[in-house]
Formats: sequence, C-alpha cells, structure tokens
Amino acid sequence: MTNTNSKILVQVDSKAYAQKPEGKEIGGIKSRTQKSEAKYLTIYELATEIEQGKSFSPGILESGLGASNWKEQQIFGVDIDNNDETLPILTPKEAMKICKDNGVLPALCYKTFSNTADKPKFRIMFKLNEPIKHDNRRLLIASTLVALFPQADKSCVNADRIFFGTNKKVKTLNKTVSFDKILELGSKQVTSEKHELTELDKLKANFDFESLLNEACGEITRRTKTYIMYKYCPICGHHDDFIYYIKSKTFKCFGAHGGAGGSIIDYLMATRNLSQMQAIDYFKYELCRLPRGKNDNTKEISQLELISAKQLIKQNLAPINWCIEDFLPQGLALIVAQPKAGKSWLTLTICLSASMGKDFLGYHTNKGETLYLALEAVID
Repeated sequence: MTNTNSKILVQVDSKAYAQKPEGKEIGGIKSRTQKSEAKYLTIYELATEIEQGKSFSPGILESGLGASNWKEQQIFGVDIDNNDETLPILTPKEAMKICKDNGVLPALCYKTFSNTADKPKFRIMFKLNEPIKHDNRRLLIASTLVALFPQADKSCVNADRIFFGTNKKVKTLNKTVSFDKILELGSKQVTSEKHELTELDKLKANFDFESLLNEACGEITRRTKTYIMYKYCPICGHHDDFIYYIKSKTFKCFGAHGGAGGSIIDYLMATRNLSQMQAIDYFKYELCRLPRGKNDNTKEISQLELISAKQLIKQNLAPINWCIEDFLPQGLALIVAQPKAGKSWLTLTICLSASMGKDFLGYHTNKGETLYLALEAVID
C-alpha cells in the first residue's frame, strides 16, 4: 500500500503546454483535469508536473465539474497578477516577506506563463497539514490567504479553480500550514466600524461579548487561546463556521452565505438587521444599560429611521442569504394562492429540500434546519 502521509491529493491534466492556454483550450483543460482520477503526489512530484506545463486542480471534484462537486482539498493557491494599477507592484521577494511575517510559508511558488519584468505574475501554493473536507473551512482558508496580498486575483477562492502550469522553474519549500494558523490570521483581517468614539471603544473593551455569544450560539466545537469556534452560526445558520477571537473581541462568520465579521456593533447589525446607529444605540442603552440623559439626541431603537433613495443607492448592502439560490431569500416570504392550490404541499416540499440540501425545481438549496408547522384549523 502506498504511503500517502507526505503526499497530497490533486487532479492533474494529461496534456502539457509550452505557453499559456487560450480560448477553447481552457475548456478542454478543465474537463480533462477535473474528470481525471485524483492521485497522490509529493510537493516535488507536483512541481515536476507544473514545470512540464501541466494544469492542475487543487480541489478534488467528483461526479461533475461545478463547484458544488467539490469534496476535499489540501493545497491552496494565490495568484499575484498585479493588475490593479492603483496598487504598487508586488514582487516575489516582497510576497515571500509577507508570508514570513505572517508565519505561513508556502509549499511551492513559480512565475506563470504571463510573467514579465515590468509586471510580475506568479503563483504561491500553500499546503495544509491535513486535507480539508468542509466547504466552509475551504472558503475561509482560501479567502484568508488571498487577503494577505492586495495584488492577488480574488477568484482564487473558487472551489473549482484550475491553475495552469508554467514554462519556468518551480521553487519548492515543502512547508505546511495548520488550520489554527489560518484562523489566527483571520483575526487580524476582521475589520470593525470606522470613526468610533473613545467612549464606545471603552464600552466594547469592557463588554462580555463572549458570554453573549455563548448564549446565542450554544455548543463550542473548538477552543484555543486565540479563538472559539461555535457549532451554530447566528449569522448564516450553518454549523462550524462561526469564530470568536478572544483577544480582539471580534467575530467572523466564514460561511458561503454569511461573510460578516467585526465587533459587537457589527454583530448586532448582522443578527438584528439594524443600521450602525441603531446598533450602537442598542449596545449602549440595552446591553450596557447606560442611562439616557435628557439631552441625549440618540434615537430610540424602536423609532423608524428614514433614508433617501440617494442614500440607499450609496449604501454597502450585505449580500443576500439564499435558502434556495435565486428563488427564496432568508427572511419573511409569503406564498399566496387560491384555496386548495397546493400552497401547503409546496411549502412542505421546500422544507424537505432545504433540510436535505437537495435541489428544488432546479434551484440549488443551502442545507439547513427547517421547521414546518401545519397550523390550519377547522372551525365548526
């Protein structure tokens, strides 16, 4: 039996290229690579395949080519394309310093087909110390690594990403990174609201955010000196994708349909659908129980806040959380029809599809817990 302890599972194209593939060649590469049988390779064996100009898929896909067919992954790539002209050019040497400063050394790196002296284009591959088999963790790892480099291609976080080989030398370091280290990096990348008052900073520093989350999230699945991972996420409703960072008193939901993070104020905005002003008001006067002064101009949380259409257009709105993609969003929805038209059966089918994560009428569902209450009553 082959010893795979020092090897990673990847899907590699059978065809090699001497220059960057284009047009119809790319479709052929994706089909061949992600339909191929995955194989275990050492980092050095993978480097040899890449130097031959062969493309590879770090994520292992089964029974299809889409991201929904992703099963597992142990190596993650970041493309530095330097395409944003508002940012300084990032060189491989500078990128390596960023890796060292953050304690995440790569397994290998190489210049891509399109690399030039004026605009360096290169790829950095990171090897996890164990295979990742949960998509929410895959997304967290990919997005955290990409966020280290402003000049990186953001599409590297896609589960079905294909990476081309090269016609240049591949540098191998064969280093590994732990999932815990990725989570520690995530704590540095969590942002909070801007222009905060000193008074608010002190209140947040003294507030017991952890106890609030213990009550809201319940079971803890993992705890270290740096972070706490809760089983239930109050942002997206999924499991094992909600982190609380103990030192900074910040949180992060890294579910595919969550993506929120920040301080207690951000948490209240995300879980209670409040504006920033309303969240600060609720935090100060409900959670911290500060007395309201006679001259306090802060609006009551229950007061309706009116904004103009111009303000609404300029707002950064959170992405829609879909129960059924492009069909049924999270929140209140009404199913309206004439009596005996099948509303109850339709609703029951939706609940069953969502609870099992099965497609509904051709639409992808995001698996989650459902509760169906048949409260119809017959009155004589």
